[in-house]
Amino acid sequence: MSYKRDSKVFKTGVQEIEVFSDAIDMAYDFVMVYGFHNNAEERIKQFREQGYHVHFMTGIAWGHYEDYLYGKFDGKNHWDEAQMDKDGQYILHGVDVPYMVPTLNYANYMIEKLKKIIDQGVYHIHLEEPEFWQHGGYSKAFEREYEIYYQEPYNQTLDNHNQIFKVAQLKSHLYTRAIAHIAYAIKLYGKETYNQNVFVYIPTHSLLNYTQWHLVSPESKLAHLNEVDGFIGQIWAGTAKVQNRYLGVKKERTFETAFLEYGIVSGLNYGSKKTMWYLNDPIEDNPGLTWETYAYDYQRTLVASLLHPQVNQYEICPWPTRVFKRKLPRIDNNSPSLVEPKFIPASYDVLLNNTFQMLGDMPLSKPHYEGVDLKVGLCLSDSAMYQRKTPQNETCEVNLHKVSIEFPDYYGLALPLLKMGVPLMGVILDHAAHFESYLEDYDMIVLSYEFMKPLTPDIHYALKRFVESGKILLYVGDDSDPFHHVNAWWNQKQAQYTPRKHLFETLGVNHHMTGIYPVGQGLFGYFQTAPYKLTKEVIHKSLYTQFFMKLLKAQARSFEPKPYIRLKRGSYEIISVMDETCKPDHLTLEGYYLNMLSKTFELIKNPVIEPGEVAIYFDVKKAKHHEVMGSTYRILEHQQVFGQTMIKLQGKKEINGYVVLKANEVPKEVIFGDKIIDFGYHAESNVLHIPILLSNRLETLIIHD
Repeated sequence: MSYKRDSKVFKTGVQEIEVFSDAIDMAYDFVMVYGFHNNAEERIKQFREQGYHVHFMTGIAWGHYEDYLYGKFDGKNHWDEAQMDKDGQYILHGVDVPYMVPTLNYANYMIEKLKKIIDQGVYHIHLEEPEFWQHGGYSKAFEREYEIYYQEPYNQTLDNHNQIFKVAQLKSHLYTRAIAHIAYAIKLYGKETYNQNVFVYIPTHSLLNYTQWHLVSPESKLAHLNEVDGFIGQIWAGTAKVQNRYLGVKKERTFETAFLEYGIVSGLNYGSKKTMWYLNDPIEDNPGLTWETYAYDYQRTLVASLLHPQVNQYEICPWPTRVFKRKLPRIDNNSPSLVEPKFIPASYDVLLNNTFQMLGDMPLSKPHYEGVDLKVGLCLSDSAMYQRKTPQNETCEVNLHKVSIEFPDYYGLALPLLKMGVPLMGVILDHAAHFESYLEDYDMIVLSYEFMKPLTPDIHYALKRFVESGKILLYVGDDSDPFHHVNAWWNQKQAQYTPRKHLFETLGVNHHMTGIYPVGQGLFGYFQTAPYKLTKEVIHKSLYTQFFMKLLKAQARSFEPKPYIRLKRGSYEIISVMDETCKPDHLTLEGYYLNMLSKTFELIKNPVIEPGEVAIYFDVKKAKHHEVMGSTYRILEHQQVFGQTMIKLQGKKEINGYVVLKANEVPKEVIFGDKIIDFGYHAESNVLHIPILLSNRLETLIIHD
């Protein structure tokens, strides 16, 4: 790892709606110019002139599409295609920016707009955030689509669970159809007009977040579309800080939520092998927080993303102008603050540039976590998004936890295992029926139908093959979810039949009995309780984790609970030490490490990570002579000839950055530009620390041995 990378690889990128400026010139690989408005052609030209690969991004669900809404596109007013709630109010993202019902006419409008972008020589297109709100679905356009699709009148009262489930499925279908239609059309246009391949990507929140926030999106369906080339997994503090409950305590658990979100996004892409970037955001959409809060949350989401090593491409910053050229916190008159707004602190500015370059250097890795010879997957299905609403005439409060933004059913299954050091992987249940080998890498799968449903019986046949091959399936549930009784494939012949019963019969297990049962060469365990109860009391959580450990012991699988997750990626150590554990403890590393979450790449001997802390360290002993171990700047060239090392740097100007190398002996001198400069050298660890201030975006560093 030398921090030098191929300029043709799109490892790090940003999305930007503003013009180019030196403040956001941070030597990333590509920029996604955002939006058709504000002279997109000129913005494309500016970034291209600076040597950046240019992609284009626009919202698929919303944007500045006033020309379509007000009839400029085809002479018709299209406000009837805006998403609308039951009170007849438009669901808006801004003034004249509604969330749209994705009709084919709207898709054709998007095609014509995107052709003009392709005419500018941009062949990588990102269609952001296909989102349909659960409380939407009352517009005329949606009513028309429903009656065509289901061939029945549309009951807008949504007065039963079956209707809610059907309406949500249609919302998912409409965005799947629109994306497939748009992607195919612009790919064909690129081939016919310019003989160029056009690539289409979908930046999307995680399935976990959309379920929590009561949104419907195509999610797993997009992985099945040949027209879609990849995704950006949009996880950041704004999604990860949604409060959840553990041991009865409701609060933000930013690292844990982010870890689960990145995991389920990884599961989205796992079977399809499409391109995936992870989003990391240095701030969030809430402009009223302090820079210290932003930095704290950024480090936790960053570490959460790096603990999923199957991905090593990153959107390093959405809206860099917002980060590097705006004063925060921004306070309105309704929320006064004693904190004076200020530009990004110099220390955070440098730290971000350090991490941006580190992400460009980050290797792929197998998910081999220290002390964990076990791969456990937690299932989530698109259908979880379809049942996050209660009938309008329902007054019973028994199932209100089903629609709580805390989503306690899912976190009840996840948090007890994560807190004991199980690095849970996200399993997209729908993929099990679509990709034949999707489940084969997992040792154990945790499943419940109390907050989602299997959309096809083929999923159960895949689960049967999984268990029979020698693996473990743990099912948690009590059949209390009212959505078990929607009109679906599992109850067409028997009333009151549930998908759990079909699963058990497929496995050859008595669906009345709890406990552990052999299935082929594997094991099946049934823990009979509603998952949300695991968030409430210690006793429920303890019985669940004891049952989990009992399953492992029954198959002679070893796992020792511990309060941390630790992963090695090349020379990097990625670590999170948990709080809220039965035996909270710190973790100590032995040897010399660079702290990659410090402005100066601080050198530490035997670092200690306390409960609730995260860390990224570079293991100094693994570096070779004159290997770059940390840099605020991109390495364009790195040559060693005749006792001299020459490094060409590119990056942000006028910030006090650093280049840190391994040097077997103290250099005779270090030259930057045309001047001899001071440096620091630690003889015991052979770490060479060079402070750098770029006056030009390209500079040369020379080290004489």
